[in-house]
Amino acid sequence: MSFSNQNFRFSIGHSDERGMIPNTNLKRITAGLSGSVDIGNVAKANISLNYNNADSDNLPITGYDNENPFQQFIWSARQVDFQELRDWENLPLAPASSPAAGTPLNWNHNFQ
Repeated sequence: MSFSNQNFRFSIGHSDERGMIPNTNLKRITAGLSGSVDIGNVAKANISLNYNNADSDNLPITGYDNENPFQQFIWSARQVDFQELRDWENLPLAPASSPAAGTPLNWNHNFQ
């Protein structure tokens, strides 16, 4: 939403997005103010202020990284049963002696 006249403009926005992956919501608030004032016949002063606030409870990792869920999907093999992965909270965990201690074992063992 924005309000403006000949010399000034004010805008504000709000978005509340639900992610495709569970618990990956994103809330964003933006606001902007800009304006101009003539200073005599030869000069003009312009000002622009912007405010952005984004908050997410759990954004997934992106890029070429083994933590990226979409990369795991792309590199998964044909034998992976994605129905079994719905119970992701009960996947076996890596042993305490490993660098990945306490994290789920990688289900994509043919790639890794």
